Amino acid sequence: MGFLFEIISEVNNNENLKKYNTELPKTLNKIKQALYNGREKFNTHMPLVSQGVARWLKEVNEKHQSVITPLEHLLRLVNNHMSIDMSAIIVTEQLHNWQGFSSLYVEKIIEAEKALHNVDENLEIKLAPKLDLIKQVAQNFWSSVIDRSVTNSVETLYNKLTSIPQTLTKRISAKTQTVQSTLNVKFDKIAANIENFKKIKNSQIQSINSAVSAANQHIVELIGDSQNGFDTNYKNQISKRFTALRNEIERFVKKDSGNTTELLKQFEMVTNGIRELQVNVQGDLQKLKNDITALADTVYSDDRNPLVNDALTQLKNDMETLRNTTAAITAKSDSLQRQYTESCKETIDIFANQYGKLRESIYGPGSKSVTDIKKGSIAHLVTELIDAIGAVDVGILDSAVTKFHGDVTQRIKDAADKAVEKAADQFKMKGDGEAQIDVTSIMVLFDGAKTALDQAASSVNVQLEALKEVPGVVEESRQGADTLMDKLKGELDVLQYQIKAIEEPVNAANAVLDAAISQLPTSLQDAQSTANVTMSLLRSDLQATTNKAFNDLEEHVQKMFAEQKKAELRAVYT
Repeated sequence: MGFLFEIISEVNNNENLKKYNTELPKTLNKIKQALYNGREKFNTHMPLVSQGVARWLKEVNEKHQSVITPLEHLLRLVNNHMSIDMSAIIVTEQLHNWQGFSSLYVEKIIEAEKALHNVDENLEIKLAPKLDLIKQVAQNFWSSVIDRSVTNSVETLYNKLTSIPQTLTKRISAKTQTVQSTLNVKFDKIAANIENFKKIKNSQIQSINSAVSAANQHIVELIGDSQNGFDTNYKNQISKRFTALRNEIERFVKKDSGNTTELLKQFEMVTNGIRELQVNVQGDLQKLKNDITALADTVYSDDRNPLVNDALTQLKNDMETLRNTTAAITAKSDSLQRQYTESCKETIDIFANQYGKLRESIYGPGSKSVTDIKKGSIAHLVTELIDAIGAVDVGILDSAVTKFHGDVTQRIKDAADKAVEKAADQFKMKGDGEAQIDVTSIMVLFDGAKTALDQAASSVNVQLEALKEVPGVVEESRQGADTLMDKLKGELDVLQYQIKAIEEPVNAANAVLDAAISQLPTSLQDAQSTANVTMSLLRSDLQATTNKAFNDLEEHVQKMFAEQKKAELRAVYT
């Protein structure tokens, strides 16, 4: 009994085992009582001592078990959780489950940690570091699953996996509807283009037919209904114009049956007037020889000087004759110009503009229009004719006459002055003392007036001679025009045949186009129906494919998330 008392006392007094000694002091007290009361009390107290030791041992075991039980429970939880298949659960639910699991892990470790404080110090010191390590690992796992960024990411991932398919489905529907609407607009535009093309085609075919008909009508109008219609309407008319032009020019300048034309008569009158002027001047000079002495005092007075006065009077009369002649020439040139312009030129210009070969025959080879007159052509010769007789500017002759009158008047006055002033110098004395006038010297003083008159007459005469050649040129041109008109008639016949040949291919092309166009509306409707069905199938297929793709993605994400968490848990477990 004493030995048992010592052992239990030692256990009771052990500082390391104090946490187990809640019942041990009672047991020691029973043993003391048994020791003091003798043998008779021993049998009574021994069962109590035995019960006390058993309770101590039970308490020790229970305290140890309070540490082991949470850890064993933790181990079973981890094993169970690692065997759970959560791949079919959405990631947010998986995360929520793992958050609950990790909380249980930490809770069990904390429970074991608290129980460890109730065991002996040596055992606590030995187990505390290991339990701290397990606690730290479990807390890390718990922190990783409750981390706000992880939670937000998982929730965002789930929302994306949910919202993106819905958004894509709506977007696919909207886009396919937009495409279908665009296609419908395009189909409507194509239908409108087909109708517009039909109208344009009909208009163009009608224009072509109208043009062919109009061209054919113009050819008929040109050629005429009869065999000789072209000659009657055009060739003979143009030939008559040339003949009339030739006759007018001949009537203007040519002598017929010994009769002189008015133009030549007037020109002869001018020439005779010039001759008479020269005779008169010479006569006046002769008279001057006889009257030189008496005129010495009045030489500078025109009204008292018979020589100068008579010469000017004669010049004035001749000038009136010259003016009458130029007036007749001017009037005749005006008449000829008007007749040419009103009777011939307009008609010739019209045909020349329409027919290039006729234009070149009148206005010269290479002429592009009636204003492009080539040198040596009929038109050029006519222009030269008009210029020769002053028709370009009807005031030229009159101005020339006026100027000539002024020049001659001044020259006569100057000649008279010089004649009188130098009269003494012109008188030569014969051997017998008789005075003699040097007529030749005095005539030189008037040579300027005579020369001017001769030059004017010569110039007009040259132009008249050139004018006489024009009718022959006109006749040659008429013959050339006849040849060209015959050639033109042949070309018009060929053109008429070619115009008629256009109608057949145009009608054939129109029939082919009508057949092709008639098929376009049906083909367009078929295409539009096919497009609508195709777009509907495409929309359904795209939406189904998109949903399946995201469902597969979500399934794989869930599976990945589940496997990842299991892997993390296995890391914690090991």
